[in-house]
Amino acid sequence: MISFVATPLASVSARLLLETRGVVKRYGERVALAGVDMEARAGELVACIGPNGAGKTTLLTILAGSRPPMRARCGGRRGSAGYRSSPPCTRG
Repeated sequence: MISFVATPLASVSARLLLETRGVVKRYGERVALAGVDMEARAGELVACIGPNGAGKTTLLTILAGSRPPMRARCGGRRGSAGYRSSPPCTRG
């Protein structure tokens, strides 16, 4: 399960920048995302958190336009989104 945590920097009336409803992604029989909904408003800092294999990277690459969803309704204001992969954390 993926959870979204947003900072209270933006009010509910702040401009909606990104909205997704029902994002679905499958790899063969494996369901990576099953109906994910989220929104982000101007001034918010949004974190996508969840355990390994929950679909966080899949969702972010879909939102950035790097990977197509199987089904989704996305909207928002004109602008750009990006995705930056980071190397895995290694412990010494």
